[in-house]
Formats: sequence, C-alpha cells, structure tokens
Amino acid sequence: MIDKNNIISSVEDGILILRPKNIKVKRRILFVMTYGMALVYRLWLKGLYPSNHLWGCLELIQKGYEILLPEPVKVNNITRRFRIDLFPTKIALELLQPNDIIYCAHNVLLWAPILKLAKILKCKIVGQLYAREPLPFSIAYDGIIAHTLTAEKKAKKIWSKAAIKHIPWGMDLDFFKAYPYEPQWAMSCGKTFRDFQIIKSVYQNLTTTLKLIVAEKVEGLPPNVQVVDAKQYGDLIYPKLVHDFYRYCNVSLITIKSDEKKRHSIGLTNLFESMACARPVIATKTGALIDELDIHKEEFGIFIPPDDTDALENTIKKLSQETEEAEQFGLRGRKLCENYYNMERYSSDLDNYFDTI
Repeated sequence: MIDKNNIISSVEDGILILRPKNIKVKRRILFVMTYGMALVYRLWLKGLYPSNHLWGCLELIQKGYEILLPEPVKVNNITRRFRIDLFPTKIALELLQPNDIIYCAHNVLLWAPILKLAKILKCKIVGQLYAREPLPFSIAYDGIIAHTLTAEKKAKKIWSKAAIKHIPWGMDLDFFKAYPYEPQWAMSCGKTFRDFQIIKSVYQNLTTTLKLIVAEKVEGLPPNVQVVDAKQYGDLIYPKLVHDFYRYCNVSLITIKSDEKKRHSIGLTNLFESMACARPVIATKTGALIDELDIHKEEFGIFIPPDDTDALENTIKKLSQETEEAEQFGLRGRKLCENYYNMERYSSDLDNYFDTI
C-alpha cells in the first residue's frame, strides 16, 4: 500500500512534481500518457482512481524516484500526434539530466525521440508496447517494456539495441475490491475492436441481462442488453465500475473482433480488472492477450473462438447456472493478481529494469 503521507507534491513550471518525503531522490522520471497523468494523481488521492493508471509511478516514489506528471492535453484526431508530448518534451529539456527518464505508457512520443536523435535531448527514453503496434522513431529509445510476449518479439525486431524487458502489468488491489459473489447481470466494458454483433446475436436468445458499458451508441440491441453511457461518469467512472458493475456481475464478457496476426492486446485491461474484482471471464481467444494469460490453464474463465455465437451462448448459460464454479473462477483470478499481477510486483520489476537503463 502506498503511504500518501510520504509523498511531497509541488507544482513547478506547470508540472506536478512528486518526491519521497524521507528518501534521497535517486532519479527523475517524466511520465507521459494520452490521458490522466497529474489528473489521475489528484483523483487517486481522493480514492477515485486506481494507481495502476500511472503505470507504477506512485509506487516508484517509495523507492526513491521523483515523478513529474504533466496535465492532460486536450487533443483531437488531427492534433493528437503533434501535441501529446510537446509540453513534456520542453520540460524534459529544462529539467531532466542525462540519467533521468522520459517514461511513456505507450507509443505516443513524437518530439522527444526526434530531439533525442538530433542529440538535443540528453535524457533516457523508455516506451511500452502491448502487441505489434508501431513505435515511431524506435531507434531513439533506450528501453522498451513489453506487456506481452508478442510485444517482446516486436520490440526485438524493431530495435534490438534497446533494453527490452517483458514486464506484465498489474492492478491496484487496494482500489479493486473483491466483493462477495452476488450475481445479478453479466457485464461488458469498452468499445475498441469489440465484437458487438456477437453480443446482439447471442442475447436475442437469452433471458439474462447484460450491462454494456460503452462510450458510444450501439444500435439494434435486444432489450435485455442495457447500454450504460460511460461518458456520463466522466473521470469518475472507476468507482461506478468497481462498486456497482463489477460488484454485481456474474461474468465479465470480453468479446473481441478476430485478430489472428496479434496486432493488438485489446481486452487486457478488462481482463486484469475482472480478475482483481474476483469475477470470472469469458474472452475471445484472439490477439496478443492470449499469449500473456491462458484463461483455461489458470482456470479463472473460459476462452471462446472468434465469431462463435454458439460457444458464447452456451458458456454464458453455463456460468449463469453453475454459480459455485463461476465464483471459484473469480477467486482464482483474484489470487493470480495477489500473487503476481499487482502494482507492487510491477513497480519492483520496473525499478530493477530502470537500474539497467
């Protein structure tokens, strides 16, 4: 558990700086992401957001790191690529020393690697890959963290000279509660590459309820699929997810469009959240997700083939009827998080990894 009293915060040049209270700072980390950053920290302080959406940064403070968090940048599809790391790169030029690190939670850096290649930016750059997504200007990176085995292979292919390490993500288990199993509905959360058509087809034949939590309109759903507009909760979505939707769901559905080439790891966040909340999972067996966790082998859920409506329908019925087995699936998932897929282990691996950069 993170001791909030041992974090000293200040704002300098428009950036939030977090440092340990009683530990000598050994290194500075500038964290860059497409969302959140300083906002996530403020929400976390109030108990409204999990720490894992700062990818180990808060836990690293307790290990002697000083963390720099920019404010989130408002962008659209046109300006997104050019603005995400514009201000953070300016801060890096002013505040970071050669041994400090720009730590990006994905592949969204533009100006930082360009200036690194031009030998203007002197600090280290560490990015993350989740599958086979591109990493622009990869030769500017000192390190690449791979969240799946597929991502590790991709990283070695595009820039083998970087320090490459497979470090699976973890959940904030103080935030994600494992409530008693009191099933009332199934739930499905997210929109990217989700297979809504299979949900439509299957739930036309079922009488049970599905809560579909999504930030877009989905047409043609049967009445037992209740669409919940995620946008109405804004930045406060996580308390609702954990204390209502996950709490009372009997199973978490992660239906993904077929991705035989493993270009992405869509569904990985939902998978870890479901496990942390001790809820069983039904997931499409596709994408890079299947290389990271074998749901069947670990016995916390059931894989279904892509586009297989019969398999999905039968599996939903099975877990709806066999509640004791479903509950045990969920408890095994939570145990996996307690033993490995948690922020304590992730941040420890991250600390050891940064020592090699």
